[in-house]
Amino acid sequence: MRLWTALLMAVTVLVAPGGAFASEGQSLPGAYNMVLVGGSGVLPPQQLVELRATTTGDTLRIGGSSRFGTAAAVSAQQYPSGSENVVITTGSDFADALAAVPVASSLDAPLLLTQSDGLPQETRAELQRLAPQSALVVGAESAIGEWIRRELRMLGIRTVTRIGGIDRYDTAALLSESHFDRGVESVFVVSGLEFAAGVSAGAAAASSSEPILISHRDFVPDALRRELLRLRPKRVFVVGDASIVSSRVVSEIQFMLGVPVARLSGPDSHATAAAVSARVFKNGATMVKIATNLDFVDALLAGGFGRGPVLFSSEAGIPDATLAELDRLGEFQRPILSIAPQTVNPDSASPLTMFIADSDSSPSDLELRIVDQPRHGSLEVVGLEVGYTSDPGYLGPDRLSLSIADGLFTSRPVAVDITVRRAGPPNIVMIMADDLGYGDLGSYGQQYIKTPRLDAMAANGARFTEFYSGSPWCPPARSTLMTGQHGGRSFLRHVGWFPEGQQTIAKSLRDDGYSTALFGKWGLGQLSGQGLVGGSPIDAGFEEFTGYLSHRDAHAYYLDSPETPAESTPAHPYYSNLRQFLYTSSGTDVRPMMISPDRYTHDEFIDRSLDFIEEQRLEPFFLYLPVTIPHAELVVPPDEPGENLLGQYLNEDGTSIFPEIPYQPELDGLGYDRWNDKPRATYAAMVSRLDRDVGRIQDLIIELGLAEDTLIVFTSDNGPHDEGGIERLAGDFSFDSAGGLAGGKYHLTEGGIRVPALAWWPGTIAPGTVIDKQAALWDLAPTFAEMADTELRWAVDGISLLPELTGESGRSHPYLYWETFTPFFTGVAVRRDDWKLIRSGVDSPFDPVALFDLSVDPYELDDVSNDPVNCSVVRQLIRIANAARTPAPFNPNPLTVSLDVVPLATPEC
Repeated sequence: MRLWTALLMAVTVLVAPGGAFASEGQSLPGAYNMVLVGGSGVLPPQQLVELRATTTGDTLRIGGSSRFGTAAAVSAQQYPSGSENVVITTGSDFADALAAVPVASSLDAPLLLTQSDGLPQETRAELQRLAPQSALVVGAESAIGEWIRRELRMLGIRTVTRIGGIDRYDTAALLSESHFDRGVESVFVVSGLEFAAGVSAGAAAASSSEPILISHRDFVPDALRRELLRLRPKRVFVVGDASIVSSRVVSEIQFMLGVPVARLSGPDSHATAAAVSARVFKNGATMVKIATNLDFVDALLAGGFGRGPVLFSSEAGIPDATLAELDRLGEFQRPILSIAPQTVNPDSASPLTMFIADSDSSPSDLELRIVDQPRHGSLEVVGLEVGYTSDPGYLGPDRLSLSIADGLFTSRPVAVDITVRRAGPPNIVMIMADDLGYGDLGSYGQQYIKTPRLDAMAANGARFTEFYSGSPWCPPARSTLMTGQHGGRSFLRHVGWFPEGQQTIAKSLRDDGYSTALFGKWGLGQLSGQGLVGGSPIDAGFEEFTGYLSHRDAHAYYLDSPETPAESTPAHPYYSNLRQFLYTSSGTDVRPMMISPDRYTHDEFIDRSLDFIEEQRLEPFFLYLPVTIPHAELVVPPDEPGENLLGQYLNEDGTSIFPEIPYQPELDGLGYDRWNDKPRATYAAMVSRLDRDVGRIQDLIIELGLAEDTLIVFTSDNGPHDEGGIERLAGDFSFDSAGGLAGGKYHLTEGGIRVPALAWWPGTIAPGTVIDKQAALWDLAPTFAEMADTELRWAVDGISLLPELTGESGRSHPYLYWETFTPFFTGVAVRRDDWKLIRSGVDSPFDPVALFDLSVDPYELDDVSNDPVNCSVVRQLIRIANAARTPAPFNPNPLTVSLDVVPLATPEC
């Protein structure tokens, strides 16, 4: 794309942090400097690129983290050596502040902003730096409290004067009366209500040291009438169209004074600012300030900075009215080359989009020149077109620089940032912890276990506050993830295996071109002495697999035995009832796989995940990483040199920093054969190890340039366990892994099913996003499908969470449903809005139920099911529970467990 234009001007200015500004005397002949007022949130980099393309002068951004900080930054830039005087006005009332702009200019004083009840820290610090002797406070006590004057005196300011009227019209009139003499050349009259149209008057009035007065839209206030008659100006500028300041007001002023009254306006605020500039600066200007029209403060503060107009940017870009006025204000002699950051596809020539401007040359006279070659690609220049080709296999950032010459002048070198980014749908990394509780992460309130990388993921991405698993224990929960169906309709309701041909999200993604892999605990397959019985992850849609096929085997972290004992790790006696090998994919089959008995199985899964990401970086991939941490057994490798995963939880003598109850397997009865004298320190170190490894995956994705193309989701399959020595409620100390919620694994109370959930996708998910929507594990399949533009060819209960991840609001669940069949607890639960019903038992229509209002009782302490007021709620939730489920299609152990649920009787109300 080529754009040819001629700009006529002398100087422009930009207000936000950083940058060097060339003074008026230093500007290039026929060029102008530019000052941008406002941070990158309101004036984004792309707009800065467009504006820079209109000048060969330098640019400056001035701004702060707040309006008070921006005012202080403008002051520091304009008065680096301090100031005798200062003007203080409110940061919340546009009218008072605008009227103060030309007053501050006439006093050669900075304009600082305050709150009504005290000086903000940024203002206080700037006052201390300025060390003024005199301060003018603009605004009545209702706008700026008397305490402000006291604070100013406490800062050593000798003279503090207040000018404030009974209203905004009176305040502006009093300011004018005290600082401007009768017979001024011009007066600017603006609306007291519509700031967007009026703020451009601040720069105009400040440049000519003329007053600003405030009018009502429909009539001339008494204060305005009084001051106009005193001033007797030679002309009056009314800023804004008739919807801002009515024709009646214009006529009345003209009749009252008998002088020309000119309306400066356009169809919008951008055009109005341009109209003010064109009239007041008709012979050009030495400086132009650019600010957003969304916040009066930035544009207002820009008005007093230097001599020149304020023009506006907008959310959609640089308005035509602004660009046209820049064209009018001056011309430049050097050719202009501007190239915005570019995103290109790998391994193919990509033309770079650029902006080229020259006032006195034809295209045939211009020559593009390569100043710096890219580090990870090559360039081809043909005439005024540039093609970039990345090195084979490279993804990520690159940089080059170009200039343009017209035979007389050569532009400054222009650096071009390139991002080599593969085309196609985003990658998906799904990480599921095993038995990690709602309160096990720092971002969810954990006080003892260190999880810095997951906490950073929450800060830089999204954190769910009401995210639920599909079941309070492992296999049924994993089934809901794969199928997108809640626990009353998903295929597995207990231990078991998927049938051949089972539809899954992995299969849908694979069929639509994704590379798919699973490393870790599948848990939805089954083995016998003769090999695989069913539930192959390959049949379920995964092209690569290494891990545990069955739920039963996924409880050991070392594959050691008497025949293959561990040597370099702590004593790991044979875990007697589990197979001592993993399974891995081989084509369309899975086969046993041996690893060293000293190899921590979790580390094997992480390393294979890292390898898969690197190998598949050029194509979309779905990585499912269901780790086994922190499920029992509790064991962790010793720290490697430079590591402090376990060491941070140990005293110098090697004992635990936590109160410990040693784990003795022979007293447990669960079959974990490893004795452990510090199970709590071990548990904490396991979680910290998982945290580190999530960070390693994140770091690799960033390193490969895949961050903006990759969603990472982290969650857990259910609440925290009480196994292997980590009994949560034993003794006086607890990690509070459930985050204060009732119950844990196997239970349908919140502690058993509410789990942490984080999502990270730079450029798509805004940092610090908190999602309070009720969501569940079965929502992830439709979420991934929508991201990938993939069709799910079966009925699902889940709802895509993509709207919430992108800052929008999507559909909500009519209800959430769970059921569970374990020796510890059998029952059903339903949540609708804030009401939750838990049924204990499934065999009788009269099984007991409990009702909780989670809006006031999140810890489920008060069962209100017997309150007659709630009878209709109980009836409604029972009906939902009875209708929500379908009969279990598969039960591998019918002699030991029944998966039938007898419908509950509904009470009479």
